[in-house]
Amino acid sequence: LVFGAVATVPWPITDRLTCLLGHALEEKRLADALRGALDDADPLTRNAYKIPLARRLAQRAVLMLAA
Repeated sequence: LVFGAVATVPWPITDRLTCLLGHALEEKRLADALRGALDDADPLTRNAYKIPLARRLAQRAVLMLAA
């Protein structure tokens, strides 16, 4: 899974999701995994809203793919 349009280059987060392998997919566990996915992000003044938005979109995407 890779974020696009949130940085100057694609932002891969697959390594953050490996902790989910071998476990039942639960929303809280997924949210915890995604929380750190953008820890290194340094938003510009007017686009800080993109960080929580990207986390929510990634969570929805993973849950939809798992369904």
